Amino acid sequence: MFLALSRLSKAQDSSMSWGDRIKLLQDLGGPKVLFPRIPPPPQEVVPDRRRFTIGAMHSRKRDANSISHHYDVSNAFYEWVLGPSMAYTCACYPTADATLEEAQEYKHDLVSRKLDLKPGMRLLDVGCGWGGMVRHAAKNYGVKALGVTLSAEQASWAQEAIKREGLEELAEVRHLDYRDVTETDFDAISSIGITEHIGKANVPGYFKFLNGKLKEGGRMLNHCITRPDNTGPSIYTDGFINRYVFPDGELEGPGWLAGAMNDNGFEIRHEENLREHYSKTLHGLVRQPGRPLGRGRR
Repeated sequence: MFLALSRLSKAQDSSMSWGDRIKLLQDLGGPKVLFPRIPPPPQEVVPDRRRFTIGAMHSRKRDANSISHHYDVSNAFYEWVLGPSMAYTCACYPTADATLEEAQEYKHDLVSRKLDLKPGMRLLDVGCGWGGMVRHAAKNYGVKALGVTLSAEQASWAQEAIKREGLEELAEVRHLDYRDVTETDFDAISSIGITEHIGKANVPGYFKFLNGKLKEGGRMLNHCITRPDNTGPSIYTDGFINRYVFPDGELEGPGWLAGAMNDNGFEIRHEENLREHYSKTLHGLVRQPGRPLGRGRR
């Protein structure tokens, strides 16, 4: 090791001839030292290869693959991480001492009140996760709620929860791309934590699609993570998050998103920043009682 390091220090000498540099390279093991010798772990998504293996970014096949990569890692894993609420998005804490479950319940109720849900209304929840919003709206507001998700594991868990709670007449979760929803004339749409997966180039079309699913005068609530500004790229393809956590995830600034909504049929009536609640949500997640750390597939 000492010999290798001493030789590497010589390589930084700008006065070394090319012949000496080539000899040094050979002494250190040859050209192979210039290339990664350890392959990436199986959990890593290699961005440059995905176009050739599963299609262009945000094509239907690639979106399904990206969602499956993150969410279809067993529901037991997410039960350990998320706790009883099985809600993955930012909670909203009604009081400083509220529990994570109370804050997630309050968040779903806040969405319901902003959408002005009433018994008999029809709600579409896009990117519904494990069905928390769907079940809350059906149980507490008497609406007929349809949720769609690209995760087969989420859809299966959500349907079982709907049956356990006796909500089959009002609530349904489908394993389905939102673009394949055929029903129209919804009274309200909730879009909670899905905009990050849509892709900046597709966001205007996404809002136009949702607007076309609403009744005249219907309401849409979009809840998502945003960037502080629009001065940087919406995605860092070689970043840790893109390679290991949310493949193809993109974030935009709130002003840009508001403009995209305005340009595609929506009149924005209200905006709220939950930034402080996000850190409290993360704090609540890492303090889940009884979670068996170090288990699961991730």
